[in-house]
Amino acid sequence: MGDSRHVFRLLRRLEYPDTLESVHLHLTGCEGTVDSEFLEPYLRDRIQRDGRFRSRPVGIQASNATNPISFDIGVLGELDTVTMFGYPSVSFFAAFRGGFSRGAAEGLLPNLIAATPRENVVYFAGEPSIHAARDLFVTMPNIDNLYLVGSVVSDAFLRPDPLSHSKLLPSLRHLSLDYFTLENDDDWRPLVAYLAYQTSGGQTVSLSLHSHRPRIPPEVVSEIEGLVEEFILG
Repeated sequence: MGDSRHVFRLLRRLEYPDTLESVHLHLTGCEGTVDSEFLEPYLRDRIQRDGRFRSRPVGIQASNATNPISFDIGVLGELDTVTMFGYPSVSFFAAFRGGFSRGAAEGLLPNLIAATPRENVVYFAGEPSIHAARDLFVTMPNIDNLYLVGSVVSDAFLRPDPLSHSKLLPSLRHLSLDYFTLENDDDWRPLVAYLAYQTSGGQTVSLSLHSHRPRIPPEVVSEIEGLVEEFILG
C-alpha cells in the first residue's frame, strides 16, 4: 500500500470505539515519515473517543522494529501478556511497533502517550532511551511493571531530575531488562545502587535480566538478591 491516508479516513468512518473490542492495523510498503503524519492523529482520536481508556488500567508497548508497521488497540484477553504480570484479565492496551526511523518513533511515542490517560498506565514496554523516557515516566506515576529493551545502565538509570526529591517510578514493582548493556564494562554498581535507591522506602521490587547480558559475578547476584523480592536470570 503506498498511501495510508485513505486507510485512516476509512477507519474513522467505520469504527465505533466503544463497541470494538480490538483493532489491529498492519501496513506494508509505506514510508514511515508519511505514515506518522496520519497515524498519530488517527490514534489520538481513537484513544480519546474510546471511554474504556478512562476507566481501566492501560498498558503501552513501543519499539522501533523493522517494517511492516503495525499497532493494536483493544481489550486484553485472559491469555495476553499483561495478565501474566498480575493485572486484571480484561484491561485496555495500546501497542505500537513500526518501521519508523528511531528519530521519528521517539518523536511519535510522546505524542501518543499524551493522548492516553497517563495516570492509568500500569504497564510500559519499550526501547526509548532512558533520558528521553524520563519525562514520560514523570507523567505516569502508577507504572507497576516496566519492561525495557536495549537500555544502558548508567549512574542516572531511572533516576529523576537531580532537582527532584521524589522517585521517578514510585509504584514500580516489576522491572525487566532485555538486551541491556552496562555503561562501563563489568561495572554493576549503578544497577545495584538503583535497586537500593528504589527499595529505600520499603517498597518491594522484582528484577528480571534477559539474554545477552554481561556476565554477572556471584557476589553481585547475592547483593541483588538481598535487595529484591525476586531475581530472575533469563
